[in-house]
Amino acid sequence: MDDNAEAEEDTEEQKESFFIYNGEKTVSISQHVRKVEVHSGVKKIEDDVFSNSRQLEGLLLCENLKEIGMSSFSYCTSLKKIELKPNIITINQSAFEGCSGATELIIPEGALKTIGKRAFAKCNKIKGIEIPNNVHTIGPLAFMACASLRDVILPYGMTEISDGLFLNCINLAVVKIPSHVNTIGMEAFQRCKTMKSLILPGSLKYIMAHAFSSSGLVKVIIPEHVVEIGSSVFHSCIRLEEVVLPKVETIEEQLFRDCCALKTIKIPESVTKIMSWAFCNCKLLRAIEIPKQVTYIGKGAFQQCSQLQAIDLPSNITNMEDSVFAYCNSLAAINFDAKVKKITKFMFRDCSALQVVDFSNANTITKLGKGCFINCGLLRNIVLPPNLQIIAPRAFKACVSLEEINIHRFIRSIGEHSFSGCRNLRSVILYDSIQDIGEFAFYTCMSLTRIVIPVSVEFIGAHCFSICSQLKEVIFHQACNIMSIEENTFENCTSLKEMELPRNVKYIKQEAFMNCISLEYMNASQVTHFSKNAFPYCTSLKEVRVNARVSDITAETFNECINSKLKLTFSESLESVLSLLPNERAFQSYRGSANTISTERRIRMARLLNDEQMRGDDVRRRVLFNLDKICQEPYPLAGYFPHDDEEHVQKFREMMIDDIIQEYKSLHRIIINLTVTIGELTKLNKLPLIEGRKRKRNNNDEKCVNVNPSDTVGALEDIRYIIVGKIISHFFTIEDSTFETSY
Repeated sequence: MDDNAEAEEDTEEQKESFFIYNGEKTVSISQHVRKVEVHSGVKKIEDDVFSNSRQLEGLLLCENLKEIGMSSFSYCTSLKKIELKPNIITINQSAFEGCSGATELIIPEGALKTIGKRAFAKCNKIKGIEIPNNVHTIGPLAFMACASLRDVILPYGMTEISDGLFLNCINLAVVKIPSHVNTIGMEAFQRCKTMKSLILPGSLKYIMAHAFSSSGLVKVIIPEHVVEIGSSVFHSCIRLEEVVLPKVETIEEQLFRDCCALKTIKIPESVTKIMSWAFCNCKLLRAIEIPKQVTYIGKGAFQQCSQLQAIDLPSNITNMEDSVFAYCNSLAAINFDAKVKKITKFMFRDCSALQVVDFSNANTITKLGKGCFINCGLLRNIVLPPNLQIIAPRAFKACVSLEEINIHRFIRSIGEHSFSGCRNLRSVILYDSIQDIGEFAFYTCMSLTRIVIPVSVEFIGAHCFSICSQLKEVIFHQACNIMSIEENTFENCTSLKEMELPRNVKYIKQEAFMNCISLEYMNASQVTHFSKNAFPYCTSLKEVRVNARVSDITAETFNECINSKLKLTFSESLESVLSLLPNERAFQSYRGSANTISTERRIRMARLLNDEQMRGDDVRRRVLFNLDKICQEPYPLAGYFPHDDEEHVQKFREMMIDDIIQEYKSLHRIIINLTVTIGELTKLNKLPLIEGRKRKRNNNDEKCVNVNPSDTVGALEDIRYIIVGKIISHFFTIEDSTFETSY
C-alpha cells in the first residue's frame, strides 16, 4: 500500500517538473518545472515566454520550429545546454541572454540566417562556438561577455563583424575572420585580453572605434585597403609592440593611447592629421617621424611618451593643440619648423630633459601659451620667436635652470607667474614694447640681480618681484605710465637698497615693500596715496622722499620699521608747498616786527614765480616784471612807498631784485630738504603754530604747547602743519604774541 502511494507521488512530481509548450504568448509554469519541451506544431516561441525561469534546466526544441522570440529564455540561469534545430531561421534579440549555466551551444547546419542582438550575451560557461556558413547576420553584442569563450569560427559568407560582438570575452584567444568581411564594428573585440594575434582579411576597409581597445594583441598588420581606422581602436592594448598601418589620411583620436609596450611605429606619408591623444602614454616609444604632409596635431597627441627623445616638426604644420608633448620626460631635442601661430598651453609641460629651445626661425609664432614650458627643470636657454607678442601665464614657471631671457621688441605682455620659480634666472632684458607684467611674473627668481623697467610699461602686477632675494637694482624709466605699485610687488627683496619710482606713480599699495630689510632710501616724490603697511619690516629704511600733497600717509605705513628717526623728505614744486602757507589775512593779523611786511612781500613775489621762471639768463627781467605787478597794487606796499614817489619805487626795484632771487633760492633749498621723522609722525606732540585755531605761546618755552594727537584733523594735516611751521620759523622771529589764522 505504501509502495503504491510513493509511486503515485513520483509520477505527480515528474508531471510537475515537465512542461510542454504549445505556442502560447504567455504561460504560467510552476517553480518545480525543470524541463520544457516545445510541441511539434509550434513554429515560433513567443517573446519573454520563459524569461527569468531560473529553475529551468533542460530545453527540447521541435524540428518544425522557425523562430525563437525576443528574450524567450533570457536569464534561465540553470539551463545547461542550448541545442538548436536545423529549421530555425531567426534567433531574436536576447533570446538566450544571461543563460550563465549553459556550457554548450550547438548550432547545426541548416536554415539559420540571423542571430539577433545580444542573443547569447553573458552565457559565461560556453567555451567554443562554430557558426554555420548559412548565417549571414549576427547582431551587435550577440556574444558579449561570454567570459569562458576561447575560440570562434565565423560563417564564411559574413561581411560585417557587428558592434560589440565579442565585447568583454576576456578569454577569447582565437578568431578566424572570414575573407569577405569589410567592416569590424565598434568595440567588436574590446577587452578580449587573451587574444594575442589576429589575421585581418584583405577585403577589410573599415575598422570602427574601440574595435580592439584593451585587448591582448601583440602584433597587428592592417591590410593596405583599409581606408578608415576609428578612434581608440587600439586604446589600452598594453601588450601591443608592433603595428603596420595602411595609407590612411588621419590618425584618429586615442588610436594608440596607453599602448605602453609600443616601441616604434611608422606613420604613413599619406597622413595629414594626427588627432588628440593619438599616442598618449606610449611610454616605450623612443622615436617617431612625423610625415611632411601633416598639417594638424591634436591635443595631447604625444603626451606622456616618457621615452621619446627627439622630435622634428615639419613646416606644413599650421595648427597644434594643447599639451602635445606634455610630460615627455626624455625629450631633449626639438627641431621646430612648424608654421603655427602660437605655442599652445602646456605644449611642453614637464619636459624635464629639455635643455635648449631655438625658435629663431619660427616667424609665425606670436604667442607662447599658458604653461607651455612649465616645470622644464633642465631648460637653460631659449631663443624666443622673433615676432612674439604675448607670453601667457605660467609659460616658464619653475624652469629652475633657466639663466637668461631676452624679452625682445615686439612682446607686449608677460602673463602672471610667467617666470615664477626660475631660481637661477640672472638676467632679464625688457624692451620698450612691454606694456603689462602680470602678477607673480618673476616671483622667487632668487638669482635676479637687476631689472630695468622700460618706458612702455603701464602695469606691474602684485607679487611680481616677491622673494627676488638677490635683486639689488630696479631702474624705472621715469616717463613710464605705471600708476601704482601693487600689493607685495617687492616683498622680501632683501638685497634692494634704494629705489626711485617713476613720476606717474600715485599709489603704493599694501605690503608693496614688505620685509625689504636692506632698503635705505625711497624716492616716492610723486606718490599721493600710501596704503597701510606699505613698508612693513623695512628695518634699514632711513629716508623716504614723498609728495607734500600726500593724502593718507600714517605711522602704520611704516609698521615695524625699527628706525624711529626715519626721515620723510617732502619734495615738491615751490608753488605747491607755498600754497600750504597761511594767506594774507594770517599775516595781517600777526603782530610782529616790521620784517613781517618784508617777508610777506618776498613770499608773494616767490608765489608769482615758478621753477622755470627762475632759470636762464633773463631771470632779472622776469623778477622785475612781477615786481612791477606788486608795486602797482595798493597792498602790501601801501604806507611804505608812495605810488607817486617814482624815485623811491625805482630804488625799491633795484634793491629788491637781487634780494628776491636770493630769497627764492634760500626758500627752495629749505623746501627740498624739509623732513619729518617717523617719531614726529607717530607722536605728534610738537605741532607748529598754525592750526586754524587760536594757540598760545608758553612764555618760558619757545616750543609749541603739547597737543593730544586726537585733537588733530588727521595725519595729512599734521604733516602739512609741520612743513608750514618749519618754513615760518625760517622767515620769522616770533615774539611773545598770539598767532591766529583762518582758512
